[in-house]
Amino acid sequence: MLAILGITTPIFLLIGLGYIARWSGIIQREQMQGVGVFVLYCALPALVIRALTQQPLEDIFKLNYLLAYGLGSIAVFIGGLLLCLTLQRQPLNASAMQALGMAAANSGFVGYPVAAMVIGSPAAVLLALNMIIETLII
Repeated sequence: MLAILGITTPIFLLIGLGYIARWSGIIQREQMQGVGVFVLYCALPALVIRALTQQPLEDIFKLNYLLAYGLGSIAVFIGGLLLCLTLQRQPLNASAMQALGMAAANSGFVGYPVAAMVIGSPAAVLLALNMIIETLII
């Protein structure tokens, strides 16, 4: 349990620090949007490209992993969609958005840092595979 806390605590402390910085006015909304755009369009793609170019393609492309992650994501999406449509009686567009939120993991901002602390450099390859599924399917 302490090992898990040792891995996740720094990440959640950074998230909390960002929240406090924004709430207190130290960082403005426009600045946060700028950082988010930079990370989304520059830093994450650079990380994925670096991970994909560091090893031979046959070591990176793991069909079993892609199938498991893809099928799991599709199952969560369908389950979430049905849940929202039937139990919550939401319209299709709202149900689809909630299902997307359930099926698309936060691989880049939370999942990757945790995986990098736990398994090291292979986490970048797994992030790249996750982003393939999340971008192409979800």
